[in-house]
Amino acid sequence: MSPLRSREGSGLWVLVVDDDQDVRESVCELLVAHGYAATTAADGGEALRLLRSSARRPDVVLLDLRMPRCTGWDLLESLRAKPLPMAVPIIVVTADAARPLGAADWVAKPIAPRVLLDAVGRACSR
Repeated sequence: MSPLRSREGSGLWVLVVDDDQDVRESVCELLVAHGYAATTAADGGEALRLLRSSARRPDVVLLDLRMPRCTGWDLLESLRAKPLPMAVPIIVVTADAARPLGAADWVAKPIAPRVLLDAVGRACSR
């Protein structure tokens, strides 16, 4: 799971967590086209393993809430119960209309590219 990098090479790393492969791929393509590095996880469990095992933390996590197996809600609860050594801003990407506790921001589905990029930019600048 090495991050994809664009030629712009900003060095900011985004972890995209969504069970829909098409969403993961399109969001990664958008991010890479705008100078971010992007890595994907298919559910909250995979994301949690990556977050706990990686020597480097992503600069921001884009998290879908409704996934089979380990949901975004499950991941948020796991991070509340046992926080990471360094905080990572989490942007929830969902069709739900409310920002869950522990999320830095939320973006509505269907995803508007400019809205997503603005949210990632805000989260990375905090």
